[in-house]
Amino acid sequence: MTTDDEYLMSKIASMKDEIRFASVCDKDGNILSSQHRHSEENLLTLEETHESLKHSLERWDERDRMKGKIGTGRYAVVAYEKIKRVTIPLKSGNLLFFSIEGDSDNKFIEDVMKIIYE
Repeated sequence: MTTDDEYLMSKIASMKDEIRFASVCDKDGNILSSQHRHSEENLLTLEETHESLKHSLERWDERDRMKGKIGTGRYAVVAYEKIKRVTIPLKSGNLLFFSIEGDSDNKFIEDVMKIIYE
């Protein structure tokens, strides 16, 4: 993981109490760094988290194949009852994943994007 990725990870994970989990992984699905809010219980097991990341990576590969027509993906949000999972490609080629409380507003995602593209 690059120093820039480490900086982003720590800055984003400490932004708000709404973040439950944050992780940076490479294009092969290897988790390079992760942070979990200690006051919250994990909703997924480690195996389920890896499986979810794998599916997210596959979807980013699909988006990348279409970027010539629709442009480069900036982020993706999947909203569930309990959480929102956000995936953001980083300049390093790695992907940032984080989950926030399900009732969090999307303004928070734009705040994260400002940090990434500053």
